[in-house]
Amino acid sequence: MSLFEYFIDLLKTGDTWKIVTLIFCINVLQVGFVSIVGEWLVKIFAKRRIAEKPKELKLGEILLISVTVILNSGVTVLGLIMWRNGIIKISTGSWHSMLFDMIVFIVLIDLSMYLLHKIAHFDRLFPLLHSIHHTHVNPKPISLFILHPFETLSFGALWLTILVIYSASWPGVILFLTFNLLFGMMGHLGVEPFGNSFLRKIYIKIFATSTFHAMHHKYDQYNFGFYLIIWDKLFKTLHPNYFTRFQNNRFKNN
Repeated sequence: MSLFEYFIDLLKTGDTWKIVTLIFCINVLQVGFVSIVGEWLVKIFAKRRIAEKPKELKLGEILLISVTVILNSGVTVLGLIMWRNGIIKISTGSWHSMLFDMIVFIVLIDLSMYLLHKIAHFDRLFPLLHSIHHTHVNPKPISLFILHPFETLSFGALWLTILVIYSASWPGVILFLTFNLLFGMMGHLGVEPFGNSFLRKIYIKIFATSTFHAMHHKYDQYNFGFYLIIWDKLFKTLHPNYFTRFQNNRFKNN
């Protein structure tokens, strides 16, 4: 039995409370990873700052991050229970299925989150829910976890719903969750790590960047996508100065 197969078997048959503890520890480690690696990247690319320097964390925000960790852990435990009971079906898969899963997850989740994000910015809802995340006008890596509890649960419910309707593979699920964490961290750096290259010119035509999301924190009626910019292009919500700002690699008040 490979290490991967052993891990899946552990999730399937292991003691529930031990698995719950493991899930909670993984979520705590994710916060630590984003904080440490994210701030390291901020220092490395300090000369490419595209948002003003953020303020220090407040006690209330630390408590909110703790709530986010608990709720994310709860969503994962619920997903585990649904999988154990056959409501969610995940196969062992292959490299080919993993790549296909990634495409499906990125497109479906990004479109769904774009729509939810737009709804969260409705005048009546924004002050009640999403404004908490936007208190970080100038984002930093840990901003990723500063969310209203209802938003955290909404994103979790979306993820579980997609797993119910789409039978993915374990490699695809694990790869996407890793991608989601890294992408969320990169979007909240407040600096632009991408340099001048041919690859960058292709990348920015498809995927969101640190500049893209930093501009959303500053101009909250633009740039609603999470992974892709195609929905913002399609629905005319891409900031008109986005590509210029990206090329300049610096923050301006226009």
